[in-house]
Amino acid sequence: MSAVPRIGTYSHTGLIVTDLDAAMAVYGDMFGYSWGGPFDSDSPLATCRGLLPRRTRVVISREKPRLELIEIIDATAYDTLPGQRHRPNHVAYAVQDVGLAVTTLEKAGFIRDLAGRDEIGDTFAYMFDPNAGLHVEILAARIEALIAQRVEN
Repeated sequence: MSAVPRIGTYSHTGLIVTDLDAAMAVYGDMFGYSWGGPFDSDSPLATCRGLLPRRTRVVISREKPRLELIEIIDATAYDTLPGQRHRPNHVAYAVQDVGLAVTTLEKAGFIRDLAGRDEIGDTFAYMFDPNAGLHVEILAARIEALIAQRVEN
């Protein structure tokens, strides 16, 4: 086993759903989740074909471990991903330095599929683990703090 340094702490699990309202009802009723208010996310994503648009409707549970439900409205950026990777269900880890975490994971064989950035810097990256067939979201700790504020209000 390779010696990969610890790069972050668990944040949430994200599921791509086809109907956000229905998923909120099912996961709320069946597993006892309550939700922060749904919000739209429409910042472009860095992809293998450059910066492309996307639009999603997102909700995050108030309870921990957090569950994020994502309904994709405009899949332009996600459609650049091959095969089953176009639906980036994921586990997420909060890190202080997204760029450093991306480099570390790439050295361990992960593939950067999508990345987000705002006026301050990197916000997240979806890293595909070909061994597990799963995306790991690397999330800037400052964004994790905003998530906590959003769901607690």
